[in-house]
Amino acid sequence: MRLIDEQVQAAARAQALDLRYPLTRDDFNPACLQLAALWERIFDSRPAACMLRSDCDAHLGAASRPDETSRAHGIVRPMSDFVKAILLGIVEGITEFLPISSTGHMILVGHWLEFPQPLAKTFDIFIQLGAILAVVFYFRARLRGLMASFQPRSALSHPAGLVMVAFIPAAAIGFLVHHAIEEHLERPVVVAGALVAGAVAIELVERKFRTPQTFSLETVTLRQAVIIGFAQCLALIPGVSRSAATIMGGLVAGLSLPVSAEFSFFLAMPTMAAASGYSLLKAIHTLSASDATLLATGFVVAMGVAWVVVAVFMRFIQTHSFRVFSIYRVLLGAAVLAFEFWR
Repeated sequence: MRLIDEQVQAAARAQALDLRYPLTRDDFNPACLQLAALWERIFDSRPAACMLRSDCDAHLGAASRPDETSRAHGIVRPMSDFVKAILLGIVEGITEFLPISSTGHMILVGHWLEFPQPLAKTFDIFIQLGAILAVVFYFRARLRGLMASFQPRSALSHPAGLVMVAFIPAAAIGFLVHHAIEEHLERPVVVAGALVAGAVAIELVERKFRTPQTFSLETVTLRQAVIIGFAQCLALIPGVSRSAATIMGGLVAGLSLPVSAEFSFFLAMPTMAAASGYSLLKAIHTLSASDATLLATGFVVAMGVAWVVVAVFMRFIQTHSFRVFSIYRVLLGAAVLAFEFWR
């Protein structure tokens, strides 16, 4: 009995070291039961077999891990939080400024990765801040020029002042309905429906509004800024996409696609900064020094990826329509709906 007991302990230690994490009782019970059955056949000793089962449970119970998901085909290594942080940072960086809804993607990917709570909310804030800084860095020269030319007397005709005008509607409405949206709308089915509906809206707007009147940021009017501001309110629905709503709003208002995209990026700065700052104030009590590495990882990854995406996107829209984004939204939305209804 002692020999088998020592063999079980040695096997458990060896396999645990090989896999880099403790093993659950479920992972080893089949092996333990096989050893117990072998003991019964050789020595015809049921009490000893029962003792063997108990010993296996005792040795492995202390080494169990919290992840109790079943594994039908062998042992699957759990994804580390560090890898999840990198993946989420990449997703945020790619989707935040493309018309495909970063919030929708983060909800979908978050459901899949099962990032630990309550860290997930704080992590979302930090990767959004990283994405914001990417835009600031990319447009830094343009921003310096706009700030240098700003005069309070002409605020309602200056791009910087018009961006703040466009910021007000979503800020006010978002403050009032933020909790209701989090409670009722942050679900995969809602995201999928909004993705498909947004794709249809993009196609309709691009087909109907083909004759812009505004070809530079400096000639945007107050009326156009107000239209874009109210269009941004639609992005409060997860899956709509803030960039899609504001860029399409710009096209409806008469801006060319490049100017509409540029205005959308400038509008993203106060909008995302305000939303992230407000969320950070509410979640500041959850911050912990032990999470600093994960938060910093997501922040840096999101910032780097977002900077590349913004640079590529600004070149892309010079010669392309949004058709590819519409197709992607429909395919993703349909896939999510199919998964949700038939799982």
